[in-house]
Amino acid sequence: MPPDAALLSVLSTNKNSGRYLRESIDSVLWQSFTDYEHILFDGASTDGSQEILASYSHLDWVSEPDRDINDAFDKAIAKARGTYLTFNPISDGYLSRTWFARAVAILEDDPTVSLVWGADALYTDDGDMLGLVFPQFHRTLAPDGREFLPYWLATRLWFPEQNYVVRADVFRSLWPPRKNVDYFDHWNPFLRVILDFNKRGYLSKYVKIIPSYRRLHYDSLTHEILDQGQKTLAMYVDEIEGYAASVLSGRTRHVFRDGAGEPVGEITPAELPALAETIDHWRTSHPIHGPANLD
Repeated sequence: MPPDAALLSVLSTNKNSGRYLRESIDSVLWQSFTDYEHILFDGASTDGSQEILASYSHLDWVSEPDRDINDAFDKAIAKARGTYLTFNPISDGYLSRTWFARAVAILEDDPTVSLVWGADALYTDDGDMLGLVFPQFHRTLAPDGREFLPYWLATRLWFPEQNYVVRADVFRSLWPPRKNVDYFDHWNPFLRVILDFNKRGYLSKYVKIIPSYRRLHYDSLTHEILDQGQKTLAMYVDEIEGYAASVLSGRTRHVFRDGAGEPVGEITPAELPALAETIDHWRTSHPIHGPANLD
């Protein structure tokens, strides 16, 4: 890491969401952890966003047209210099002042963990709280490390990008180059990252707090965006089901990896019956199972 680089890169995108900018950026400044850079790519907004961005001296920002919905993230990921990455799309933000510090400490202390995540709150466009994502984990902890595999294969849960901190090298190895790629990778690269993160055996850690909030903008959900979301979710589920079948049949060996990508264990043939039993347990006992519930 260059001597002037921060440990954590906070990556934000904005397009005509100026009314949320200060709240979102201030939630980053509110963090107790200070060894971060905040990079923001603005998609040539026409609502006065640039004037607000210019008022923040710490912010590394650029305003220019985007090719598509994830083009700004392509550019932000390429520019980031931190050891770890986290994503803060405007108009989302952070609720826990200690979230950066907690997540980075776990990743610094445990080289086997590649991603730290928590639940988030759902807000309306006006800032009212609708509810919590993953409420099943507020009384009991989510499975960690190797124990997360059967839970993921059963429930298809993913980590929303605004509520995790991940090793930058791991993330970049999974982020698809979105030129001449298939439909899934182009329209939902964050979902592709989580799919391949788990298939390749990287390990995650759940923190029992609510680090962030996510606004739901129903008025901005066009038919095209909804269609893209449903199609990519169906592809995600199909790939998980195919992978589960391949692992359980013994055709594919699932290897666990540390944060450097080195193998740290595997599912042996003798462990396959227990894996199948645990998958069945989670399928019947937890509510997240199917594309309609993957939100």
